[in-house]
Amino acid sequence: MKKIIIIIMLLSVTSYGQNAFQDAKKLNRIRVAELEKKLGIITSSAEFATYKNKEDLENFQKFLLDPFNPKLAAIDVSLSLGNILEMETIMARKVGGVAGQFDTDGDGVADKNDACPNEYGTFANYGCPDGKDAKTLVPPTGQDMTTVLVDALAQFLVDRVKQELTITFYENFRKKLKDTIEIKVTIEGKAIVIKIELRVLFPNTFLLLDSKEYFDTPSLGKTWVTAFKKDLINLPSQLEIIVRSNTDLATTDVGSFTLISFDVIEQVKRGDHPMEILDNINTKYTSGMNFKTLSQQLVGFINLISSNLTYLKGDGDVQVKTWAISDDLQKLDDTSKKFLAGLVYQKGVQSKLFDKIVIGSKTLTGSITKDNYPSFYSHIQQMSGNFKTITALLDRVKSEMGKETTTKTLEQYAVYLTAFYNLFDENMKAIYQILGSNTYYDSFYFKSIRPVSEDLIGFNSALAQKNYAECILLSTNLLQQLFYSEVDSDTSDKKVIKEFFYYSNFLADIIAASESGNSENVKKIVENYAMPVGSYRIKRSYSHSWDISAFPGLYLGYEFDSSQSMSYGITAPVGISFSRKHNRKVKDSSCSTFFLSVIDIGAPFSYRFTNDDAQGLPQEIKWEQIFSPGFFYIYGFKNTPISLSLGGQFTPLLRDIEDDKNVLKEENVFRLSLGLMVDIPIFNLKKGKLK
Repeated sequence: MKKIIIIIMLLSVTSYGQNAFQDAKKLNRIRVAELEKKLGIITSSAEFATYKNKEDLENFQKFLLDPFNPKLAAIDVSLSLGNILEMETIMARKVGGVAGQFDTDGDGVADKNDACPNEYGTFANYGCPDGKDAKTLVPPTGQDMTTVLVDALAQFLVDRVKQELTITFYENFRKKLKDTIEIKVTIEGKAIVIKIELRVLFPNTFLLLDSKEYFDTPSLGKTWVTAFKKDLINLPSQLEIIVRSNTDLATTDVGSFTLISFDVIEQVKRGDHPMEILDNINTKYTSGMNFKTLSQQLVGFINLISSNLTYLKGDGDVQVKTWAISDDLQKLDDTSKKFLAGLVYQKGVQSKLFDKIVIGSKTLTGSITKDNYPSFYSHIQQMSGNFKTITALLDRVKSEMGKETTTKTLEQYAVYLTAFYNLFDENMKAIYQILGSNTYYDSFYFKSIRPVSEDLIGFNSALAQKNYAECILLSTNLLQQLFYSEVDSDTSDKKVIKEFFYYSNFLADIIAASESGNSENVKKIVENYAMPVGSYRIKRSYSHSWDISAFPGLYLGYEFDSSQSMSYGITAPVGISFSRKHNRKVKDSSCSTFFLSVIDIGAPFSYRFTNDDAQGLPQEIKWEQIFSPGFFYIYGFKNTPISLSLGGQFTPLLRDIEDDKNVLKEENVFRLSLGLMVDIPIFNLKKGKLK
C-alpha cells in the first residue's frame, strides 16, 4: 500500500497533462543543462538497467539533445520529470545517503562534493552554476522525503486550485460578453424590451478574450492593458451604440436626451462652433417631429433663442455670422427690447413649440404677455451672456487642443462642455419661472434628464484626471437612468448593471495594478476576482474518464468516534476517480464521479493555502498520518470545477498544522460527509469519446 501511495504522490507532483507553452516554460537554458546532467548520471547507474520507465527517460534524453528528431516516441514532459524524480529517490537509497543527497562525483558516497542548492524544487541540482559553493543538499527544515512530497503535493493543489479558478473567471468573462440580455421595462407608460450585449461596451477586451483558448491564463501585458484603457475611455460612445440600436429606448425622453448629448460631445470634440451645434441638433431631433418629447421641446427652445440672436459681422464681402452678446443688447432701448422679445415669441407660437411646452394646464403661448414679457426678455439677455462665455471657452480650447494634449487641456475641455450643457439647464429653469411653477426640483427633467448631462460632464472631468474608477461609476449611473422602469420589472436590468460594474472594475483595477510595475499586484487582483469554472472539463466533455484526482474543499460531516460528533473543516482527498458525463449529446455537461480516496492532505493543503511562501512544513509527516481510504459519489456541476460530494472515509490522523506542531488524532475514525469541492484531475489515465 505504501508503494501505491508513493506512486500517487509522484504523479501528483508532476501535474496533469499540460500544453506545449506550459511545458516549454519548464525547459529553459539552465534547467535543460541541469536535466541533461541528471540524465547522464541516471542512465549510467546500475539501477537504470532495471528501471520500469527506462524507455521514457532514454526517449526524453534524446529529445533534450535534439527536440526535432522525427524518430522519437511521444513526449510527456511532466511524466518524464516525475520519472527523473523517482530515479533520484531510488539512487539516493542505493548509495546509502540521506534522501535529497546524491553521489554525483562517483566516489560511492553522497557528500558535500556532490550537490548544490536546488533552484527549481526540493531535489538535487547537479553541478554548481553561477559560482555557487558546493554543499550538501537537504530538504527545507531538514524534513524527510515523505514530508517533502506531501508538502509538494499540497503546494501543487493550492496552485492548481487558483489556476483553475482564474481560467474559469476568464471563460465566464468571455461568455458574459457574448450573451444577449433582454430587459423588459416600462418607460413613460410604455412597455419596451431592450437588448444589450456587454461586448458592445467592452469591444477591445472581447476581441482579446475571444481570441484565446483557456488552457492557460492571459498574459495581461501591455496589449491587454491598452485594450482595457481604450474600452474604459470610450464607454460613453459605446453606450451610444446600445441606445441607438434599441429604437424604443432611443425615442424615450431620457434616451433621446442621451443621444442629443452624445451628438453635442462629438461636435464639441470636432471643434464646431456652438451656434452650429445648436442648429444641427435642432434640425436632427426636432424637424417634422412636432416637439412631442421634452427633449425636443428643450432643444427647440434653446435654438429659437440662439437663431434669433445672430447677425452678420464684418465689412464688404467678408462677413461672419455671430451672436449678439449681452453688450450688444445693452445698446437697445426699451422699445427695441420689447419687440425683440415679441418677435422671438411669435416665432415660438408659429412653430407650435410654445403650445407644446406645458406645465400643468399652462402653456408658454398663454403665459407670455405684454405685461410680463420682461421676465422672458431677461432670459433672452441671460442667454446672450452664456453664448459669449461658451464662444470664449471654445477659442481657448481650440488654441490648447492644437498643441499636445495634456491633463490641463482635457480639464479645459470639460469646463467648456459644462458651460454648453448649462444652456439646457438654464432654459429649463426659465420655462418653469415663466410659467410660474415652483416644481422644477420635483420635475421629470431634474430627476431623470439632468443627471444624464451631469454624468457625461463628470465622465470627461474624470477622464482628464485618468480616474477610471470615477468613469465607471458615472457610466453605471447613466445605465441606471436609461434602464429605469416606472413599474416593477424583471431583474435583468439589475443583472446587466451588476455585471457591467463588476467587470469594468476588474479592468480598472488591472490598469492600476499594472501601472504600479509590480506583476504580483496584477496576479493578486486576478485571484481576487476569479470565480469558479481547465482540466476538470475532461470529465464534463468526454463520455467517461479514469483519473487520478484530488478534491480539495470544505466538508460538513459526522464522525463515528467515541464522542459521536459533528465535524467540519478543510479536506483534500487524493485517489482514483471514474466519471461519466450526464448528457452525451452536448459539448459540456454535468457529470457523476465515483471516487476512491487513498490519502487526505487537507491539513497540509490548508496550511499551504495561507502560508504559500513558507519554507517547508513546520514538522515531519508520516504516510500513515495522511492515509485515508474512502468512497464518494461526486456531482460535477456544468461549466465549473465546483462539485458536490457525498460519501464516507476513514479520517487521516493529521487534522491540522499549526506554526510549531502537527495536530494528530489518536486513531482513524469513520466519517460520513457532505462537501463542496474543487475538481482537480492530477493525471488522466483513460478517457472515452468526445462530443
